[in-house]
Amino acid sequence: LVIFAAEDNVKLNFGLNVANPKYSASFDLVANDCTQQINDADTKVNNSEDDCNKFDVIVGDYYATPDRSLRADLSPAWLRSTISTVKYIEKNSPDFTTLTEATNAGASICLLGGTFYEGVLREKYPEGVFFECASGDDCVKSLKNEDCVLYVEDELQLRYAAAWDTSLEVTREIVNTQYIVWPLRFDLPPIVSLLMKRWVLKSITNGTVDELYFKYFQKALCPIGTAGESCELDCDPKHGSADASGTCRCISPKWSGSDCSEEILENK
Repeated sequence: LVIFAAEDNVKLNFGLNVANPKYSASFDLVANDCTQQINDADTKVNNSEDDCNKFDVIVGDYYATPDRSLRADLSPAWLRSTISTVKYIEKNSPDFTTLTEATNAGASICLLGGTFYEGVLREKYPEGVFFECASGDDCVKSLKNEDCVLYVEDELQLRYAAAWDTSLEVTREIVNTQYIVWPLRFDLPPIVSLLMKRWVLKSITNGTVDELYFKYFQKALCPIGTAGESCELDCDPKHGSADASGTCRCISPKWSGSDCSEEILENK
């Protein structure tokens, strides 16, 4: 964003400060109701005028929702993600891959409190047993301590964690597709809001977001019909596909060969 701003002869500086680790509490700090009581369950408001004037943007993987769009300015959606789960593969307890399996068995599911997807999950799985964590690190610790069988989060966060910790495996379950935005302060000067959105859109259209995604979250896979480290080899498009390492994997035991083009005939 700093580079794109410089192209418009603007010097962009980010004064980074740590906000509240809970998504909802951090969002409140740039919302138009920062100092107000949000709902009847709130007994008091903890945000002072100073708190509400501290941040211009919250850098985080926030989902764009109708309610949030009324409370703050939102950047363009710059990445698509989903609510998904991760499991600990070195556990001693029974294995669960889906939220439905865990819910039916009465097994605990870890999640972050005060998030949008907490409400989605509680509505979709009313019988679910949810173990609320204070932070993502706490959820991973609870998962490894076997306090829960799955940890629910944004899939991008889970992929990043699994990339650094081989004992974690992303299940690829798609609970609900979402679009990532940054919340901007509701009363930013119009020109500042306009330019920030312009620079985010530039990062999308010139491929920067794709480059960062494949660097930190997921290795780019070969196009259909190809395999190899540089996608230079053949892989039968009807019977195989390349995995993250570039190896052509056959979709059925009926097919074999380095490119999955050799049919294995049954003995009669």
